[in-house]
Amino acid sequence: AGPKVMARGQTCDRVIVWPSDLPVGSYRLHLSDASPGTEETPLIVAPPRAFDGDFDRCWLLAVQLYSIRSARNWGIGDFTDLEGLLELASQLGAEGVGLNPLHALFDDRPGDCSPYSPNSRLFLNPLYIDVEKLPEFQPSAFAESSDTIVRLRQSDIVDYAAVAELKWRGLRSAFEAFKTNSSTERRASFSKFRNERGAMLSRFACFEVLRHKFNRPWWEWPAEWQQPDDARSAALHAGPDSAEIEFVKFV
Repeated sequence: AGPKVMARGQTCDRVIVWPSDLPVGSYRLHLSDASPGTEETPLIVAPPRAFDGDFDRCWLLAVQLYSIRSARNWGIGDFTDLEGLLELASQLGAEGVGLNPLHALFDDRPGDCSPYSPNSRLFLNPLYIDVEKLPEFQPSAFAESSDTIVRLRQSDIVDYAAVAELKWRGLRSAFEAFKTNSSTERRASFSKFRNERGAMLSRFACFEVLRHKFNRPWWEWPAEWQQPDDARSAALHAGPDSAEIEFVKFV
């Protein structure tokens, strides 16, 4: 909001010599020539060096979580790997770990794996879950997949389709075990989680079920489902899709 700074001039060459005393700041540059047209563009005068910051210098480890390799994951870096990396960073004297976005992607399109094109920015990508850490996970059910897991772990690139197939199968197996044989503590923890996340979690679970049901972008869904509605959400929770809604919440 300071005083306006004006400068005017002309040139017969392709070079424009700027006034040497322009204060640091942003300007609008107007250019015109012999033709009737004119052009306008921003002009920024910057200081010789940037602000160093009023803080002590520090360093971080920057990683893509999906690319972390370990002797125990399923071919994609997961939250257990991240925990180990945080401990390593602390031991090395780093101030933190910088990560790629961890947002939820599309479970039915594992090939669309860009973390910058998420399904939702409100929830996390389930492929980062360490399935083996779930209390309901049953290793015996995946004994026949041990060779596949080793192959995925040793692969030079992340095989998203194969990793997703295994992990979603593991998550569904854990959910079935949770429904039939979970501890009182686990059920209480799940209930607390649902209450804390409230309508946001319920709406996302309904959205996922409807997305699979209609198999189209949400703006092509029937009009009654294009806006969140608590009454319709409650009906969906009480209908034949209730188990699938609970699965999304469990994940």
